[in-house]
Amino acid sequence: GTALSYSRRSLFISFLIGFSIGISTVAYIFLNHNAVCLEQHLTLFSLDQPQRHKELSYENTSGLPKVFCWITTMPSNLVKAVAVKRTWARRCDQYLFISSEHSSDLPSVAAVSGEGRHLLWNKTKFALTYLYKHFGDKYDYFYKADDDTYAFVDNLKRLLLERFNPETPVLIGQTHFMEYPLHAKKKIRA
Repeated sequence: GTALSYSRRSLFISFLIGFSIGISTVAYIFLNHNAVCLEQHLTLFSLDQPQRHKELSYENTSGLPKVFCWITTMPSNLVKAVAVKRTWARRCDQYLFISSEHSSDLPSVAAVSGEGRHLLWNKTKFALTYLYKHFGDKYDYFYKADDDTYAFVDNLKRLLLERFNPETPVLIGQTHFMEYPLHAKKKIRA
């Protein structure tokens, strides 16, 4: 009786302490992460207010910044890329898939020959150069995503409208640590 009750109480108290420490740690990390530019401007959307993003529809985007979305993909991820095309990409003012092969299923450009992590920078460099040359003066912002991203483009446009001036260059992203070459930690913007 008493020993079992004490053991359960002790286990419960240990659980509560661990849970509290876990929640505190997550809250600390969330509130103090190294976000560049947006860390103080992020808006959290509550599930209690689902009507909030119904106010803006694709047909009602006048006055909002023009956003060009470029999505990196690869031939083996065609199903993912087509899903992006059918869902959120159509909310962009224009979009383009950057891959190693052109696909008739997507508006796409072949940026590199072959795929692999070692070619990611080449793909990104190609995309930046290509987009600047062909679309640089037609859009206010360029949004880079991957084929496994889901973006709420209408919310992004609102945030950009409220917080930034399209005439002022800005890079919005997260600071990540990467070990490349081996054992050489470097900060990169992503």
